[in-house]
This record gives sequence, structure tokens and C-alpha cells, in this order.
Amino acid sequence: MTMTPERWKQVKELLCEALDMKPEQRSAYLKHACGEDLPLSNEVQELLAQQESAGPAFLKEPAYAKVLHDVTQQEGLRIGQVLGSYKLISVIGEGGMGVVYCGTRADDEYQRQVAIKLVHAGKDFPSVISRFKNERQILASLDHPNIARLHDGGTTAEGAPYFVMELIDGEPIDQYCDHHKLSVEARLRLFLEVCSAVQFAHRRLIVHRDIKPSNILVTHDGVPKLLDFGIAKILDPGNAEMSQTSLSLRVFTPAYASPEQHRGEPITTATDVYSLGVVLYGLLAGHHPYGLAQRTPEALSRAICDREPERPSSVIRRTETGSGDKYLTVTPDAVGAARGCSPERLRKRLTGDLDKIVLMALRKEPERRYGSIEQFAEDIRRHLAKLPVSAHGDALGYRTWKFVNRHRAGIASVALASLALIVGTVVSVREARIARAERARAERRFNDVRKLANSLLFDVHDAIRDLPGSTAARKVLLDKALEYLDSLAGESGNDPALQRELATAYERVAEVQGDFLNNNLGDTGGSLRSNQKALVLRQQLVAAPGSTWQDRLALANSSRAVGSELLATGDASHALDAVRKAIALSEPLHRERPTDTQVMDELAYDYEIEGHIEGGQGFMGVGLGDPAEVMRSYRQAVETEEAWLRLAPNETSALHSYEIDLLFLADSLKSSGNLREALADYSRALEIAKIVSQRTGSARRLRDVAVAYNRLGEFYETERDWRKALSSDQQSLEIYRQLVGRDPNDFIMKQGFAIALANVGLQKLRITPKGGLSSIYQATEMMEKIVAINNENAQQRGILASMYLVLGDAFKIEQRPADALREYQKALGVYEKLYAGDPSNTDALDSIAACKASVGGVLLKLEQTSAASRNFTEALATIDHALTVPRPSEDVLHTAADSYAGLGELELRAADRSRTDAAGQKAHWERARSFYVKSLDAFQRIPPTQQDDPRSSELYTADDVKKKIKLSDDFLRKTELAMKH
Repeated sequence: MTMTPERWKQVKELLCEALDMKPEQRSAYLKHACGEDLPLSNEVQELLAQQESAGPAFLKEPAYAKVLHDVTQQEGLRIGQVLGSYKLISVIGEGGMGVVYCGTRADDEYQRQVAIKLVHAGKDFPSVISRFKNERQILASLDHPNIARLHDGGTTAEGAPYFVMELIDGEPIDQYCDHHKLSVEARLRLFLEVCSAVQFAHRRLIVHRDIKPSNILVTHDGVPKLLDFGIAKILDPGNAEMSQTSLSLRVFTPAYASPEQHRGEPITTATDVYSLGVVLYGLLAGHHPYGLAQRTPEALSRAICDREPERPSSVIRRTETGSGDKYLTVTPDAVGAARGCSPERLRKRLTGDLDKIVLMALRKEPERRYGSIEQFAEDIRRHLAKLPVSAHGDALGYRTWKFVNRHRAGIASVALASLALIVGTVVSVREARIARAERARAERRFNDVRKLANSLLFDVHDAIRDLPGSTAARKVLLDKALEYLDSLAGESGNDPALQRELATAYERVAEVQGDFLNNNLGDTGGSLRSNQKALVLRQQLVAAPGSTWQDRLALANSSRAVGSELLATGDASHALDAVRKAIALSEPLHRERPTDTQVMDELAYDYEIEGHIEGGQGFMGVGLGDPAEVMRSYRQAVETEEAWLRLAPNETSALHSYEIDLLFLADSLKSSGNLREALADYSRALEIAKIVSQRTGSARRLRDVAVAYNRLGEFYETERDWRKALSSDQQSLEIYRQLVGRDPNDFIMKQGFAIALANVGLQKLRITPKGGLSSIYQATEMMEKIVAINNENAQQRGILASMYLVLGDAFKIEQRPADALREYQKALGVYEKLYAGDPSNTDALDSIAACKASVGGVLLKLEQTSAASRNFTEALATIDHALTVPRPSEDVLHTAADSYAGLGELELRAADRSRTDAAGQKAHWERARSFYVKSLDAFQRIPPTQQDDPRSSELYTADDVKKKIKLSDDFLRKTELAMKH
């Protein structure tokens, strides 16, 4: 009969109890428990018989996998069903909790096949539902290139939970290695990628608990993917252990389970270390550590708990005969051939380090295995680099201790005969014991401090990272973690794992000190110095033997971070060198690993920062002024992120990066006059920013929404639509008001608030005279305080200078030229200091020219003609070289147009003063016309949509200049006619 969920619940409970009993006790128990329900008793007896007869097949699968077969026979009926956006097209396989289907998009938005895991027909079992939802939650938190990625999830119409994940087309890692005849070195490097995935999970307090070859699939591209977190567990941060007794069934796979799992003891991350050790044993030696042929589950469990495994180098000599088609006879020749060498050569290759490494991972006591997956992987890396490994540490003492426990009687008689010798050496032995104890205490202290530092650096810091008001607290945590790691660095020598941790600590401290793109405390100089320390460590790691592609990726990240901070301090030329070194690392990595999203993320970020340095929008007063290169860099960033999104359409980090670079690309499009495309990108970026903010609830992502509104406001300024600009700027201001209220110590939020407040004030002033002057005043005062605290940040000084310009414009609108002159001169002083700090900073140089043109305009209004002429002339001299390039920036062209027009106006005034001197008057009109023609030429080189610059109320327009040219022509024509008569 078909087993119903209710019937299965009864069977399961009885089966659990029976499996925990000795075989001879089961019959009496079932007779008492089932009473007259003979079909129920028969069901359980049949399952117990299947378990006894399954042999190796049972040992390689969880105990509960077979007993659900009757329930899951009905799953094939779901083919064709639509779940959310996906349609079920075939069954891939089944496990203890659910069935895995191959699915495809049902809405024809795009073509992609996925794996869809759906809970079994027994969906009303609380334990099954709980584990299933636990797996879905765990996968949602694991974004790693070697872990199968979660795409979506939901529940069916019947209430059964499901989730949609990356479809992995690959082979189990042991089969892949054998089919491709991978060498020992190649197997070790592949295994290191698996270690990276498990370590990533452990850092998020997740223990897999069922690591085995069938849960590690290798794709056709040679990328291992860790699957099936169905019985994984999230550790309590306050207690690194967890009990297994809460599981109603022993859901682990016996052959790969640790001794503590078999004994039902608490589980720690050491459990995964053991399972990985079993996997590595098979990859290297071609056998299971305890042999699976003809073993019963009870015999295997006893062996795992009590018997020491044979060395991998020795076991390859064994011939092991399996049972069934799946478990073929394993011979020394077959094992050697699968690894591309003879059995004897393989034995020599495994002897020594590899024997020690594998056996250390397989120690019975969890505390005597590797302390972490990172330590396990580090020993493998050191072995590959021909460096000493830690697994050699106490092998002799451990084996001696085991020998004594097995041969107590024999040793006692030998001890009597050896007493005299022992007495003679007791002093030296005692001293050696004391020394070992001291070393052990020192090692425990070292490991305890290291564990504490990493807990502060990752667990505690990440837990509070997005909490309102946490910036200062994060700095305290990171400083303490850095202090601990600094103290360990002096004791550890050249420990690569510790160097990586220390580099990460410096990078995180730098971020909270003054990363200009993240929540920070306004210490730009400190941030640069911390990033430079991290860079030195990353360079050492890449140069050392045994470095990995992850080390190269981390070096690219570090180099780019240094470039970002150099840009913030105003050193644009060195910033560009640093970021191009990052690109030189990330581009080859992308070619090597074209589907690795970590690499794509870094590459896109590198291109973005390159664009900023080349003169990207929004980086006031700092940049190299190369608009063509800016556009190229931002397009490369966006194209990289679009490729990333094709692989992971709903990945939040990909959407965030894409949204940011769409804004920068839109800035460049706006500057080039492509307003329609720019508006489309601004609008798209704003919508994505809202989606990402709603998903994360993060202050940083909410800030992205404010930034997008700010950019829309700038766009509407370009179109002289002051009311739309005001609406966008007010939206931005309101968001920043919330963010500053949450964390008053966060300088980047304060800066954003000041900018938004100034923008709102300027738009109000344009709509209603005197309507926004107080807001601009307040914003400028806020920015002055920020700069006073963090004077090393050149970009913030540039922002302050731009606010002085806005204030100057406001005073011009209010007909207060003396006040306007004061603010323009303040801005000029800031830009001159920025340029003095880095003569390659063409953005600062262009801003100096713009300030001089504005100063000249005010001086002209104040009738200080000589000073006005000097400022206009100096402005033109400053941008003379910039005007010779094929396509000068519109800011440079506006400055030229204003300065030439200003000089023309001065000549007209001089002509008016020379009415009694006809020849002199004519000369002034001719010079005026010449200046106006040059001004018009500059205007005509600006894209038509940008010709009427909205930044000031009294800048000359192209129409103004045309009228002046006509006026000059009319006067000169009349003068010529008068002279003829």
C-alpha cells in the first residue's frame, strides 16, 4: 500500500528507536510497541532488514535516505507544475528531506535551467520542515564561488516549501579526479577550493555535517561546488558546540561521519574537518580509511570510534573487493593509474607530510584535529610549497600514548627492568616536560588570542555593522582586534594564515577610519596608512611560494583600496598607478575564472575607481580631467556587472554595484550631451537602489537611494527645471536627515546631508529670491566643521570649495557682490592648495580657472576693471593647454566663454570712455568683437544641451554673446561709413 505521511510518522518513530538498540533487542521492542498492528511491525522489520543488507551502499548514504522511497514515488507526478517563475521539467534526484527537480523559467524572461528542491510528501513533519527551511536560510547567507548559489524560494499551493538554486552539472569530486586522472598536486589544489567554501561557511557559524564526495560536484570547468546543507546547523555564537540529540534520526552519512557524530556527542567545526579528512584520504589513496567492503554499520561505527586508520601511503597496497556494480574491486594498479603514476611512486609521494596531514584531520578527539579548516588548508599549501607542516608536531607523543594504553601489562614488566635508567634521567625528563608544558600554554594562549581577534573582526563587527549609531563602536572593536593580531604577528614568524588575517584587519580598520564610500569616522590619513599596511602584507603573500588565486584577488582589492584613499587625499597620479596595478591583477584572473563572481565584483570596482581618478563626476576638485577615459572606464565597469547579473540576476551585491556604476556612467553621458540616455540610466539606478535598500535594510544602501536622488537633481539642473531639481534634492535631504539621526558619528552621512542641504537651498533660491540662503549657510558651516576634523581629505575640501561657490552665486542673485567676491576667493584658495598638493590634478586646475572667471565677473560689477581684467586673463592662461585638446570638458569651455565675454565687456566700457578719441574707440570695439567671437566659439564647442550652464544667474549665454557681436558689427560699420564721409 502507499505510505501516507501519517503512517510514515509512526514508522519513523519506531525505526529511530530500533536503530539505537542492539539487533537482538529489536524484535521484543517491536512486538510490544506495535501490538496487533502487524503491517506496522512488518514495515519497520523490512526497513531494518534493508539496512542490514545494504552493505556499502548504506554506509555511503544517510540512514534515512532509503526509507522515504515509498513516499517520494509520487513526486514524478509534479512534472510540469509551475512554482513561482519556474516550471518543473524532470527529477534529478532525491534525498532525505526532499526531491530535486530540474526546472526552467516559466515566464520566458530569459532562458536558464535551475535546480529546485521541494520538500517530500511528508511535508507536515515538523522536523523535516524545520531542516528544510534551515537549509534555505543557510544557503541565502552563503555567497561563495564554491557553494551552490540560492536564487529564489517560496511555498507551493499545498504549503510545501521549496527553493531554487544554481544547477550544477558536474561529477562527484572523487569520480571527477579519477576520470581526469588528476595528479596528487592537482587533487590537492582542487581540495583547497573546497576548504575555502567550508571555511566561508564556518566564518558564518555554519557547520555542514554531511561532507562527502557526492555533496562536492566538480563542473566541466573544474570548479568544485559544495552542495546539500540540508542537515547543516547554525552555531550559537556563544557556544561553538551543538548537540546532535535533537535530530530524531541519525541523518549523517556513516562512512564520512566523525566519531562524535557516531557517539551522539556535541558537534563543532572539527566535525567538518574530520569529514574533509575522509574525503582527502579517498582522493589521495583511493580507499576509505576503514574499508567499506562487507562492513555492517555497527562494525564501521566501532572502527571509526576506536580504530586508528591506516596511513594513506600504506593502504594503496591493499586490494579491496566491493559488492554490487557501484563498488568495484580497488587494486593498487587502478589507484596509481587514476593518479597518473605507479603504485610505488604514489606510495612515496604520500609518505611523510601527506600521511601526517590526513591522519591529523582524522584524529578521534576533536580538539586534537586541526583547529580550523584554514589551518588544515594552510598545511596543504605549505606542503605544496615544500615548507614544513604543523601536522608533524606531536605525532610521536600521540602514538606512544596509544601504544601504552594498548600494552599496559607488557610495559609494566619492562618498566621494572628499566627503573635504574629512568632514575638517572628523571631530572632531564622533568625539565623537558616543563618546557613542553610552557610551549603548550604559549600555543594555547596564541590560539585563544587569535580566535578572539577573529571573533571581534568578523562575528561581532559584522553583527553590528549596519546598526544605527554603531560607527564609533565598530572602530573600538576593530582597534582591539588589530592590537591582538599585531601582538601575534611578532610571535608567528611568516605564518601566511595569520598574515591574511592581519591584512584583513587593517582593511576593515581602514574602512571605518575614513573610507570615502562607506560609513566612517573621518580619518582619511589613518585610512590610507592602514590600507598601505594591508597592501604590504598582501604583496608578501603573493610573492611567497604556495600563494593562491585568492591571494592575487585580495592583492587587487588592497591595491584598489589604496588608490581610492590616495584619490581622497588629492594624490590623483599615484592613485591611478595603484588602481591600474589592481586592474593588472583582476583582468587576468577574470580570463582564468570567467564565471567567478568574486573576481567580477573586484574587476568592476577597479574600473569604477579608475573612472573616478580620470576625472569622474562627483569627486570635487580631484581628478585628471580625461572625459574620454572616464567614459571608457565606467562602461567597462557596467559591462562587467551586466555579465555578473546574467550569471546571478537577483544577487543583491551585483545589483548594488550595477546601480552605482550606472550613476557614474550617466554622469559621463550627461557631460557629453547625451541627456536622454543619461536620464534613463539615472532613473534605472534609482529604482535598483530602492530595491536593494528594501532588501537589506542597511544604512549604506539607503544612502545609495539618497545619492541617486541627488544625481537626478543635478540632471534637472542641467535642464534648468528648478522645481524638479528641488523635488529630487528634498528627497535626498530627507533620507540623509534620517541617516544622520541614526549615527551622528558617521562622517559620510554628515557630508551627504550637507551637500543635499546646499542643493535644496540653491534650488529654492532660484525659484524664490532669498528662499534658500539660510540652508546654504548651514550646509557650508557643517562642511567647514567636517574639513576641520579631517583636513587630509582633499575631496571633502573640494566639496567645501564648491559650497563656497554656491554661496557666492547666492549672493550674486541677491545683488551682494562684495559678499559674493569673498566666497569666490575662499573657493579659489582651497583649489589652489589642492593643485599645489598634486600638480597632475587637472580638476583642481580647471576649478582655479572657473573661480578666477567668477571673481572677474564680480570685480567687473564692482567697477574694479583692472583687477577684473587680470582675473579673466589669468583664467584663460590657466586653461590654455586644456583648450587645445580635441574635446575639452564643458566646464573648461564655459570658463573660456565667460572669460572672453568678460574681457569683451571691459573693452566696451573702455570704448564708452573713449568717445572723444574716434580711433581709440574703434580699436576698443574691434578688440571687444574679437573677444566675443572667441567666446562664441567656446560656446559652440559645448553640446547644445549644455550651453546654458545653470550654475549661476549671471553667467553669459551664447545668445548674449551673439547680440554683443551684432552690436560690435553695427558700430564698426557705422564708424567706417562716418570715416568715409
